[in-house]
Amino acid sequence: MAGFKRSNLRSLFSCIVMLAAFSSGCGSSDSQGVEHMTLNEVLAKYKDSPVGVSIVPMTRALENIEVYIPVLEAPSPETRKVTLKISKDKRGLSWAYFYTDRKEFSSAFPEGSKYVATPFKDAFNIIKSDSTFGGIFINRSPEMMYLIPKEVFDQVSETLDDKK
Repeated sequence: MAGFKRSNLRSLFSCIVMLAAFSSGCGSSDSQGVEHMTLNEVLAKYKDSPVGVSIVPMTRALENIEVYIPVLEAPSPETRKVTLKISKDKRGLSWAYFYTDRKEFSSAFPEGSKYVATPFKDAFNIIKSDSTFGGIFINRSPEMMYLIPKEVFDQVSETLDDKK
């Protein structure tokens, strides 16, 4: 430390403190207040934001919502297992479809479809536990649509667990 002047040490210390605050998320208050916003308001606010910016507020908006998930057959009472209607991407990964209300579900399936309704957190945890999934499509209409790629699943889990 003999080669550093006191002012250099003070500047270095200030940089370290600022870096620590930034990396811990203390410098970002953009997602605060989302708890008091509707899902539609959150979607509108973060419509053009990258997933890295929008995933925490979107997760907070979704965490207490029941989602409607299309299935091929109604769940068997004995096993309670269902087969989800999915799509595959170019990489061969499956994508699940979650709808946040009956209107969104009906617009996706105007002829009707079987579904299960479950809290977002439970549905998300099922999809996350299966490595064949590449992500989750939320809703169908452009103003209500959101994608959750598997690359941010850990961040979604941390946000959901943060509320325990």
